[in-house]
Amino acid sequence: MVALAGRTSMRRSVAPIKAQTIVWKILGDPTPPELPEPSEPPVPEEEPEVKSDGESEYETASESPEEETESDGKSEYETASAYQNIETRWYSAIRRFLFWKKQGNNVEFYDGSTQWTGSKSEFQDLSRDWFLIKANPNETLQDVHKRYNEEASAIAWRSRGQIDLQKSGTYAMASLRFFQDVTLAPRKAEDLTQEEDYWINLAYMGSLVWAEPYEGIATELDFNEFYPKILAFGGASWPVRAGEFKTITHNLNYYNLEYGIYQAFIKGQPANQKCIRGFRFNPAGYYTHYDLKLAIELDLHIELSSESPNALIYDKAYLMSGYNSFYQWASYLTNIKQEGGQAGKVAKHMLVSLWGRLYSDG
Repeated sequence: MVALAGRTSMRRSVAPIKAQTIVWKILGDPTPPELPEPSEPPVPEEEPEVKSDGESEYETASESPEEETESDGKSEYETASAYQNIETRWYSAIRRFLFWKKQGNNVEFYDGSTQWTGSKSEFQDLSRDWFLIKANPNETLQDVHKRYNEEASAIAWRSRGQIDLQKSGTYAMASLRFFQDVTLAPRKAEDLTQEEDYWINLAYMGSLVWAEPYEGIATELDFNEFYPKILAFGGASWPVRAGEFKTITHNLNYYNLEYGIYQAFIKGQPANQKCIRGFRFNPAGYYTHYDLKLAIELDLHIELSSESPNALIYDKAYLMSGYNSFYQWASYLTNIKQEGGQAGKVAKHMLVSLWGRLYSDG
C-alpha cells in the first residue's frame, strides 16, 4: 500500500502551489548549465582544511541512513539530464568528514590523520564542524575514510558537480539536496496542523505481510527500483497543500472516492490477524482512499464512521503528480546506478534514502 505521505508528521514534503508558472518562478529555467565534458575521474584527495560556518539549516545525522537492498537490473527509466538551477543551491560550506564507529560505551573517531576515543555526547558539538560518517560493521575507520573519499570524488565527477558529498555529508542529505535541485515541486515545506498530522499518522499502518502454509517449489519475485518507481509513478499524486476536513454522508464506491483519508470500519478481519491476502486492516480505523479502493476490489464491506468530520480530503488542484515531483531525481540516479562503479553505489544509496529526509518526527 502507498500511504498519502509515507510516515509523515509535522512537515509537508512540498509546499503549496497555485499554478505551473509559480513553479518556474521558484526553480528558474530548467535548462541544465553547460559544463565541460569530464575526461577521467580525478584522484581522490584528502579533505581540505575548511573552517566551519556553524550549524547548517539541517543537522547532520549521526547515524547512516537506513538503506534497503535492491537487486540490480535494467530499469524502465529512460536516461534523463537533471534540471539544475545553480542559483538556488543552498549548500553550506564544505566540511571535512569525520568517521566513527561504536566501541563499547564509547565512540572511536578518525579524521583522516588522527584517531581518538570519545563519548556519544560529543556528537552534537562535532556535527557543527564535521560531517559524521558511520563505518559499516566490517570496516575499519581507515577503510571507510578511503572508501567515502573515493565515492565522493566519483559521484562528483560523474554528476559534473551536481552531487557533492563534501557539501552534503551523508547519502540521505545528498539525495535530498539533489532532489530539491531538480524537482518541479516548490522547495519550501509547509507546516501541518496538529489535527492533519494526527490523521496522517493514524492512517500509517506499515507494510502488508501475509503468508499461508505451503510446501513445494516456490518462485521469488523482486521488483527492480521499486521504491523510486512508486515515488515517480505518473499515476500517483502527492498533496502539496493542506487538506479539508469534511463529513461524508453518501455511500462510497470506487469512482466517487476523493483523494484523502477516511475514518471507516472495514469488516472481514480474521481474529488475531492484521492482514488477509491483499489487504491490511487498521485497528485505528483510518484509511487512505488507496486502501478503500483496494477494499472495494476485494469485496470487503466498508462503513464510514458516524463521527464528524470523517474525512480529510485533498483538492485535485493541490495534488502534484509523482512524475513532476520525483521523475527527474529518480531517472538521473537510476541511470548512474546502472552504470555501476563507485558512483553507482552512491546513487543506489541515494535512491533508497530520500524519503527519510522528506518527513520529520517534529
